[in-house]
Amino acid sequence: MKKILYGASVQGIQSFIFKTNKLREIAGASQIVDALFEEEFDTFQRGINLTISEDDIIMRAAGSIKLRLDEDNAKKIFKYFPKFVASKYPGLELSQAIVVFEDEDLTNDTLDELESKLRIKRNMPEMPVESGFMALKRDRRTGGVAYPHNKGSNEQKYIDKASWEKEDAIENKSDKLTEKFSQNNIARFPKDFSDLTAGKESGWMAVVHADGNSLGNKMQNLFKKNTGDASEQLKEFSKKLNKATETAANNAFDEVVLNAYMAEKKNNTKIEHYPFRPIILGGDDLTVVIRADLAWEFTRIFLEQFEDETEKTFGNFNGINSKLTACAGIAYIKEKYPFHYGVNLAEELAKRAKKASKAVSKDNPPSSVQFYKVQSSFTEKLEDMQERTHRIRSVGIDFNAGPYFIHESEKNEGYYSVEDLNNIIKKLGKNTNEKDKPVSKLRSLISELYENKSTAKFMLNRMESINKTFYKDLNLSNLSKQLKLDKENNINKSIIMDALHLHGFKA
Repeated sequence: MKKILYGASVQGIQSFIFKTNKLREIAGASQIVDALFEEEFDTFQRGINLTISEDDIIMRAAGSIKLRLDEDNAKKIFKYFPKFVASKYPGLELSQAIVVFEDEDLTNDTLDELESKLRIKRNMPEMPVESGFMALKRDRRTGGVAYPHNKGSNEQKYIDKASWEKEDAIENKSDKLTEKFSQNNIARFPKDFSDLTAGKESGWMAVVHADGNSLGNKMQNLFKKNTGDASEQLKEFSKKLNKATETAANNAFDEVVLNAYMAEKKNNTKIEHYPFRPIILGGDDLTVVIRADLAWEFTRIFLEQFEDETEKTFGNFNGINSKLTACAGIAYIKEKYPFHYGVNLAEELAKRAKKASKAVSKDNPPSSVQFYKVQSSFTEKLEDMQERTHRIRSVGIDFNAGPYFIHESEKNEGYYSVEDLNNIIKKLGKNTNEKDKPVSKLRSLISELYENKSTAKFMLNRMESINKTFYKDLNLSNLSKQLKLDKENNINKSIIMDALHLHGFKA
């Protein structure tokens, strides 16, 4: 009997979510994407008098869906669903494809063919439904066609329809994303960046992006080893992966964010919001915005928990007999910094971490994390920023020491572990209250390395004689040896700057 495999996915999720620098619109957009193939798709079905059973749903998650349908239903969805999405959420583009198959069981080859068609479709941009005439009023922030939007009784503003829907989602629709973290305290999740960073005068926050390692290879191996209906295997795999990722994120949230909120609430009753907002959570993907001082610990615990939870959840599921791992990137940015650049930077950092992890093992890369603190108001490539702020070629020092491996035993030669960095941070904290302020001296020393090598040598020698314990604890003799070499081509990595950055967020 002829059957249709239908697949759809949102293309340009990031451009839709991160088009704005307003947290409430970002959060609203993430809610829309999260609900698109759940509540919104169910609303669409009722609108065209279509009913799809749970057995027909192979997979549906934030941003994608796969269905097994008869020909008539497939035609209806293919024809009308893109119009439904485009008319309701301008700027949210949908890719869809179908594959006809005859077999009673859905095979891996059929699924691969569908994915191939979806990839091709993503490279074929759709004509926007809402183009507008030149004479029409435009949203000054986005350039889209503007509509009057009442905010309160006395204020009227003009925004494009996509922004309108995003604001409506955050204010009036159920927030399934934050409910995954706390069902009873949804109002505590911030809607503005100023609420997220409240209680910290510095205004630093962090974008954390985490992604699973070699998941495509794991799935291919799964389907190669097992015969029968691939749709049931994919459905079960997706459910287990979602559960493991959500549990890992919840555990990290409870241990880091919730504990910090409760402790701070005791000392300052005016604090109303969690210093945290989830943006994307589904499959093996996680993107959150979090106050800077909590980001490092949150990420560490999430990566550890992801390993533990996937091992528990999968067990020996259809030949997957080992834990899954993930890599993460953390972009530390100021509240006013363009948020979409922060997201792109976090993703780039995660890719760098993945590359280093795959160099250890291509089949089972270890978990690792890399971060960067943006210290300028303009944007440029990560490599250019690192060259300007972290590498001092005249001295032969590279302060870009990441990525950091979660487990000491799995780090590659020439790299550090999370424990290595945490030990340095603890030693910095131990010396914070000393009268002669050695931490401040160390910051001044690093600044001087960029300006005058001779002065830096003098400052380091004084530190060795005056701050002996501090000098020994931080193993600054390695830095001293490097300064004495005077070889520009002999670049050595140093962990000191990263430690100072993380220590500064907690101070």
